[in-house]
Amino acid sequence: MHEQKEKSSLVWVIPLVIYFLTQTTLAIWWASQTTSAIVNVQAELTEFIADSNTENLRQWTRINENEDSVNEVNSGIAVSNTRLDALKENLARLEAQALETNRLLRELIDR
Repeated sequence: MHEQKEKSSLVWVIPLVIYFLTQTTLAIWWASQTTSAIVNVQAELTEFIADSNTENLRQWTRINENEDSVNEVNSGIAVSNTRLDALKENLARLEAQALETNRLLRELIDR
């Protein structure tokens, strides 16, 4: 009878060992899959950050180039405004001289 008890306890032990072995194997497989997924996400994130930094540098370069172009245009406008002011002064002087010349011509004609 004692032998039969040992056999019946072995009948319960074997399925339990198989169950725990299967559960442990599945847990290890799941952990390896999760670790692999995390490594992939980390690699993608690192690549994304590198691409973002490259794009940021490219955009800053573009912004600086545009700023230089705007500064050149502003300098050109300032020069043009200075020239326009000088032309206005010359025109005013010419106008005054023309008025004086006209006055002198009228005086000469009236004599």
